Amino acid sequence: MSLAITHLKYGISVGHDGITYTILRHLHESTPRTLPLLFDACLVHSVHPPEWKVANCVIIAKPDKSSYTQPKSYWPISLQSCFGKLLESIVAKRLSSAALRCGATHPTQMGVQPENSAMDALLRTITLIATAISKKKTKQGTPQPAVLTHDIEGAFIQVHPSTLREVMHQRCMPMYLTN
Repeated sequence: MSLAITHLKYGISVGHDGITYTILRHLHESTPRTLPLLFDACLVHSVHPPEWKVANCVIIAKPDKSSYTQPKSYWPISLQSCFGKLLESIVAKRLSSAALRCGATHPTQMGVQPENSAMDALLRTITLIATAISKKKTKQGTPQPAVLTHDIEGAFIQVHPSTLREVMHQRCMPMYLTN
């Protein structure tokens, strides 16, 4: 819990309840057992309080756009309860740790493995490109580097919940996380 509290983004906008990360940090510092007990109880009993799911969406215009007639000229900002964001952060961290322990992720998975950050992915890509460029000319000509990327935006919402639960169960993920 202390690790989650220290990694909070202080000074960001808050949800409808008006509780900030600073308030949560002060609460944790004054009574260190309160938040862990609260969040552990949520996880053990598979409860995500509905009040923590409520979000206010604010639309902000992106600067320096030639036209504001297109939706992509705006940023939608979701102002959600800091309690809900903290619970989601804890669940994400625990899911990542459990997935690593039970072998549910590939070693090259970015974002889950501690040594596979976005910077690591960029360096690996640049190294492969630089290697391809520096190779000597072959009979077929100069090697042409190429980059293949995967855009899986929206892929998670296509996963059927019962299928995901079954896969997590088969991978021996902790039941409280599976629920």
